[in-house]
Amino acid sequence: MKFTKSCIKWKSLVLAGIFFLVFGHSISAQIPTNKCFEIKYFDFFGLDERQKINWPDTELDSLLKTDFQKDGIKTSFLIPWIVFQLKDFHPRCNYKSDLERLKKLLNLYFRIRDQNFGSIQGKSIAEQLDFVRDDFYSQVLDDSLLVHMTYSMDDGPLKGEIPKRVPNFSNGKHIRTDFGRLTIFKNAGRIYLTAADHKKRVIWARIMTGVAPKRYFTDLEFNETAIEKTSLATRVHLHTSERLTLYLKNDGRFMYYFHSW
Repeated sequence: MKFTKSCIKWKSLVLAGIFFLVFGHSISAQIPTNKCFEIKYFDFFGLDERQKINWPDTELDSLLKTDFQKDGIKTSFLIPWIVFQLKDFHPRCNYKSDLERLKKLLNLYFRIRDQNFGSIQGKSIAEQLDFVRDDFYSQVLDDSLLVHMTYSMDDGPLKGEIPKRVPNFSNGKHIRTDFGRLTIFKNAGRIYLTAADHKKRVIWARIMTGVAPKRYFTDLEFNETAIEKTSLATRVHLHTSERLTLYLKNDGRFMYYFHSW
């Protein structure tokens, strides 16, 4: 399907509406995460350590009436938040016993995933939550799915342009990383961003572009606190005239970036 700018803007507004419906009224408390049913990778979504969420039933009911497959609207960014709430229903946790709420959260999860909720209804609660955890892992470890699990109103995901050759970048602006270093440099009117390992071997290089074809950046800078490492990926915070967030594998491999509009 080919989307016009007005269609894309409309979809963005719909996503923003869903985001504020759910997260504008989320209950958050600074308490340690319950470890009785461990689920990894929450740190990538900012849900690690002390965040506790409890969506009101009115919001759950509203979401359950939403057609998540209509017009290709991506709502996978809700999944980590749903999984985070589901973990407390595990029998080992003895934290929640509201079976009606559990059913709503599971139903919502399966609707977003476009899967048959009935396939797990004959299983025990522990087996249902084990299934959800395994399914959650299958998504976050797949880059093509992970990209849709982080809410962003920015342009992207973007890949940049792969250069035919990489000019000498020894005089560029560098920042050190666990895998080596990132470098920004300008050549022939183009902004290049490269990643190199500790032996200065190039891992990847990109000519930085925006969402429009051949829209080349004219400047790019690292933020003061540029590197943010998580269990799934390393986020690198940069800026042109607007913010840019680059996602890399923790070994330095390129994933994608988002650019504010």
